[in-house]
Amino acid sequence: MKRLILLRHGKSAWDNNLPDKKRPLKSRAFEDVEQVANAFQNENNYFFTMYSSPAIRAQTTAKLFAEKLKDRVEAFHIKEEFYTFDASEVVQLVLNLPDASDNILLVGHNPAYTQLINYFCEDASIDNLPTTGLVELQFKAKNWNTIKNAKLSLSIFPKNLRD
Repeated sequence: MKRLILLRHGKSAWDNNLPDKKRPLKSRAFEDVEQVANAFQNENNYFFTMYSSPAIRAQTTAKLFAEKLKDRVEAFHIKEEFYTFDASEVVQLVLNLPDASDNILLVGHNPAYTQLINYFCEDASIDNLPTTGLVELQFKAKNWNTIKNAKLSLSIFPKNLRD
């Protein structure tokens, strides 16, 4: 079985006149990441490899998440190719993931992640993966290049965790 966990970066700050890749997280995002990481930790107990977009908001989200779950992170990679908003590009990246890793957590961007979820899931769909939203997809496959028809096994959205 292959498990793909998609985590959209936290809410970013627009008040700085910065290029898209350099936008930081808003202060609210730090609490959201902690709450989502705690909820994920309570739901699962497996090891995973992480890949993140190099955008500051994605990297920061990924690093905070990895720090919270450090005993479960087997490897952590920041890859330029994960800075994309195009679902077809992300599909190709996923199909080429190393088969030695059964559990992969990707930190990146919309609309690609919402489209990717809806592309792989026949039994469920979502309108929008919110910032710091996490979705776990399970595939009955031994190799990444053969995945299809995912089961949406977990979704954690910050708004559902706030008091």
